[in-house]
Amino acid sequence: MRLRHFGVLIATACLVNAGATAYGFWTFRRVSDSVRWALAVTAPANAARAATAERSGAGLGSATRHAEVELYSDFGCRACRRSATAVDSARRALGDSVTWTYRFLAPDASLGQLSYRAALVGVCASAVGRFWSYYTWVNRGPSLQEKTLADAASAVGISEADINACVRDEEAQSRVWSDMFRAAALNVTATPTVVVNGIMVASQLSTGTLLSFIRTQAHAARTPQAR
Repeated sequence: MRLRHFGVLIATACLVNAGATAYGFWTFRRVSDSVRWALAVTAPANAARAATAERSGAGLGSATRHAEVELYSDFGCRACRRSATAVDSARRALGDSVTWTYRFLAPDASLGQLSYRAALVGVCASAVGRFWSYYTWVNRGPSLQEKTLADAASAVGISEADINACVRDEEAQSRVWSDMFRAAALNVTATPTVVVNGIMVASQLSTGTLLSFIRTQAHAARTPQAR
């Protein structure tokens, strides 16, 4: 009788131990999955923020700036190309009073896609401080062509050999992917999308509409909130 009772106790202890082990493994998997998801979302965003100063000149601005503009765009997008003139005009009109950050997007991130290659070359153009000149050149014409990309790269001092190196550069690829992860985290689903001080509008914009949007958000940032 005692032996049978002892056996029951052993069996019960084994079951409890197995259950605790299974629960612990299940909990670990949940925590691990949560950590991986957090890293997948925040690490690219952090990498993109670290690259902001290089791409937009944000590090050169004054502390009095009240508008931070993020432009989510795709060089192969026709609406984005039609909006490029408005973006260039707004940048000239607003000068150093606004921080601009370009976010590279491409619908198909493969080297066979011209818009993705154009984004990678754009990263290289930013590395030599010529991104916005490249942006103007590469958006000329109604559609992105191989010659458009080659001419834009040449205009900012990037040779054909440099283009080939850019599209295979792991750092450039990481930067483009970081921007695409950031766009996904913010639920950016259309291009062009402009985000000013956290307020988002997804639309092809005219110069007047874009300037009005940025100035309105800048004014709101300067105005003390009523309590």
